[in-house]
Amino acid sequence: MTNVSIRVDADNQIGYGHLKRCLTLAETLRKKGQMVSFIVKGDRVVENMVQSKNFECKLLPNLLTLKEEAEKIYKNFPSSISTFVSDIAHPNTLKDAKNLELYLHEINKSFKHVLFDGSGKISFRKSLLNLNCDLLVSPYVGEIKLKTKVSYKELLGTKYFILGKEYNLKKKRLIKSEANNILVTCGGSDPKLITANILKALGLCKDSRINIRVIIGPGYNKNYVKNLYILSEQIHHQINFIHSPDNLAEEMYFCDIAISTSGLTKYELAATGTPTILMSIDQHHHNVNKAFSKIASVINLGVAEKVSTKVLANKIIDLMHNHQKRKQLSISGQNLVDGNGARRLTNEILNLI
Repeated sequence: MTNVSIRVDADNQIGYGHLKRCLTLAETLRKKGQMVSFIVKGDRVVENMVQSKNFECKLLPNLLTLKEEAEKIYKNFPSSISTFVSDIAHPNTLKDAKNLELYLHEINKSFKHVLFDGSGKISFRKSLLNLNCDLLVSPYVGEIKLKTKVSYKELLGTKYFILGKEYNLKKKRLIKSEANNILVTCGGSDPKLITANILKALGLCKDSRINIRVIIGPGYNKNYVKNLYILSEQIHHQINFIHSPDNLAEEMYFCDIAISTSGLTKYELAATGTPTILMSIDQHHHNVNKAFSKIASVINLGVAEKVSTKVLANKIIDLMHNHQKRKQLSISGQNLVDGNGARRLTNEILNLI
């Protein structure tokens, strides 16, 4: 019998990072004796990811509005469910603020409600006049409490950032004097085709022989992947493609440098002490990343489409040859995230139940 239900959005456009953190939270709750189920608006890839972890999953139609969802689904929910977790903060959600407030109101009437907030322009607490929840979680760099009085408890900052147990390592990372292993990771689907541009930039780095691992997420287009393989044959470095790994910890510890797009992956890179060159998929993500850049755990190049392959290649070469800079990036990252966010949030949720 389910005690906790988790509602999350995930697909090849939104990405899969929020789903992955919810799965980690669900596993932590299950270890504490809670029965957890999922309600997901997404695709079959998402449904398979949830079911592979042995959680019940209800897949919602993508065209279902938040108003319809609140009216048709939750009013007749099983009485065994006492707590509801929502992780739906992304730009599309706030386009319909009125129905979002209705949705949150309906959820809060029936359940103890834990709400993951976004940051910047997709922060619910900064955008909605009437925000209904019991716990609001915004586990990002730079988040501070609102000056106005609120009815919910705020759990803010990276101490609540959820990482899988494979990232929860206490030891500081050893930074080698030479950097020849590079990880390329552009999210679950790479809708802006940034992986290809990174490979082209690496092809311009001719001074050293580089071992490259490229992550192919579950939402990558098959024709795009085929073209990446063709492109790799034109590059003189050693390139291996890793398809849909359960997590990236092994790949992060393999590499000396990561080149990544924005998203929650940057916190995993920080936790593993991985020196990282970061690019954003759009201006919104770049704005969000500004606070992250201030803690100096990444080299932030801005919006990817504005970064030429030559500029990126020069940044890669500079970082490969700068041992002290890589060491500084690594230390700053590991000081940011301690890996205990899932445990802390689980304890807060159990206090609600």
